[in-house]
Amino acid sequence: MKITSENLVLKIENLSVVFENKSLFKKKEILPVLDDINLEVGQGEFVALVGESGCGKTMTTLSITNLLPENARITEGRILFSDGKDGKSQDLTKHSKKEYKKVLGNDISMIFQDPLSALNPLMKIGPQIMETGIAHGMTKVEAHKKAVENLTLVGIAGAEGIMNVFPKDLSGGMMQRVLIAQSLMNNPKLLIADEPTTALDATVQAEIIEILISLKEKTGTSLLLITHDLGVVSKLCSRIYVMYAGQIIEQGETEEVLKNPLHPYTKALIGTIPDINQRNRKLPVLHGIVPSLSERKCLTCRFAERCPECNTKCVIFAPNMENVTQNHGVRCNLVSRKFTEEDA
Repeated sequence: MKITSENLVLKIENLSVVFENKSLFKKKEILPVLDDINLEVGQGEFVALVGESGCGKTMTTLSITNLLPENARITEGRILFSDGKDGKSQDLTKHSKKEYKKVLGNDISMIFQDPLSALNPLMKIGPQIMETGIAHGMTKVEAHKKAVENLTLVGIAGAEGIMNVFPKDLSGGMMQRVLIAQSLMNNPKLLIADEPTTALDATVQAEIIEILISLKEKTGTSLLLITHDLGVVSKLCSRIYVMYAGQIIEQGETEEVLKNPLHPYTKALIGTIPDINQRNRKLPVLHGIVPSLSERKCLTCRFAERCPECNTKCVIFAPNMENVTQNHGVRCNLVSRKFTEEDA
């Protein structure tokens, strides 16, 4: 899908974020968290942001929602969001807290990973869903009606009865459905789903995936899916961004990236997916860990120390994101057009 000003929902441009660690006894330390992030989501499009824990996926979503920790600071870039009403985009990085409150929960909603943490155990389900609508101008009658409609939309039978139960009375899958229903209260233009199927068993995962697919058809809402599960991505998302150590290292149409991965890290992620047709195949192991924030400052290619294909130029030249085809980009010296084999 080609993103234009007319079908833009979210466009992150050259976003960089740092942590500023201050101490009475040490000089202020600046640590890179996100580095030159570029990401787009179109109207009605499902896009995935994937990578290991510690790669920066959650920090990206916290930047979008203005929920960064106190010691974090955006140093560069823009986060453009369009609600589709006037064809114009607003730069969320320039919003005040008051302006952000009008956007969050209304035009942009979150589906959190752990429903147990996201739901108040002392409140019934109904009031929790309704308060999202009431906070943005609905009456109690309107909010109640919308909450019941949304619970039905996400496949919960007997929605009126569910409104009067507590979270402890529901299964993990049912609670996740409740969170999805809550996120839809104000007909948002963009949903951000942070690992929405991670804590669920395979059967319930499949049900949640089907719900999200159904929502795309019925509501036209855009989705930014944060996950490490490429199996879920292949079923849900048209495009994918692969993240490592605070950088986007590969991006493109999902089918193209999964069938023809170019970055060694993407290849490693895909290699860990079990194949039912190769039950005796030993899954590969990617040794090492994601470099810490302090280590990233000294690295050229941030994946070099773990890369099975690393050579001399990988530790000399810092790779840039380059388009290999019109719809497929990669940040890797091994496939860069700037270098030839003689450079190695």
